[in-house]
Amino acid sequence: MKVRLLTIAIFSLALLMIPLTVFAFNAKPQQSATKNSLLGENKPSAEVAATVNVQSNSVFKVYHTRTKSVEDIPADQYIRGVVAAEMPAEYPSEALKAQAAASFTYAALERNNHHMHPNANASIDGADVSDDPAHYQAYISESSARKRFGDHFTEQWEKITEAVQAVHGTALTRNGNLIEAQYFSCSAGKTESSQTIWGNDVPYLTEVASTWDSAAPDYKSTVQVSQKSFLRTACDAYTDVNLGDDPSSWIKIATRSDAGGVTKATVGNKTVSGGKIQEWFGLRSTHFDVHYEQGNFIFDVLGDGHGVGLSQFGAGALARSGRNWKEIVQYYYTGIAITPYNW
Repeated sequence: MKVRLLTIAIFSLALLMIPLTVFAFNAKPQQSATKNSLLGENKPSAEVAATVNVQSNSVFKVYHTRTKSVEDIPADQYIRGVVAAEMPAEYPSEALKAQAAASFTYAALERNNHHMHPNANASIDGADVSDDPAHYQAYISESSARKRFGDHFTEQWEKITEAVQAVHGTALTRNGNLIEAQYFSCSAGKTESSQTIWGNDVPYLTEVASTWDSAAPDYKSTVQVSQKSFLRTACDAYTDVNLGDDPSSWIKIATRSDAGGVTKATVGNKTVSGGKIQEWFGLRSTHFDVHYEQGNFIFDVLGDGHGVGLSQFGAGALARSGRNWKEIVQYYYTGIAITPYNW
């Protein structure tokens, strides 16, 4: 155990020392709940080749939000569609594998929970998951992927297929249980803990450094909110809010997490969570600063997504630096195991 902990510590330190200039990506993950290789075509390993003909023996019941219908989709096929929707196919193969492992584990846990509580998913007609990325994972069919990838379809679909085949038959676990494999686009330099964002202490969803995310194309964003819009939003949320006469004092950041995200802000005489502010004004993350200028509130935002778990951009950066998918998932999900699992 001591040797393993030391190894993890050394690996984590080594990651922090990798120059940021190594990780220049232009592709952006598709936003979820979280997708021509930049490194060139990676040759499949012997492990990948050995699993080419493995067939899925389980299905996921997927609710399609557009057609309001439920479809039984074989596990391998479903995970291919999730990876295609959630992470750019241009990302290195090891990052795609990490995404596939996280996506399967996430979906398998949802399926297990549905079987234990069959009435909990009434809003999606009893399906295991939905293709709504706001609540589950994004998903596209092979035909939709063909339209999205265009002339690069054959190359990119094959790359995604190999990534899924490489992790087939495994899942991410802790103490023998499937983990909540949360992921997001990119952090503000450090991932958030589940305790900070959702109020539940999950030992493998802790804060870890992800400094290479600063090279992500959407690392920085700005949102401008008019004084009138801010006033309307605050009053709609709280009928008894008292903002005062000075707009520059209407919102103040009160507390931040260790990762830098806003945990609490004051809006007039009200205390509001950073997540609620993010929701109100469509910010990409809770890591923001705000100031008032010429009748507008200017939000300067870092990162993209809830910030908990695996950073998709970070996974791409680590893969490009030579890390394999197992190292990537075990870096972002601290203390987990990769175990055999019947798909």
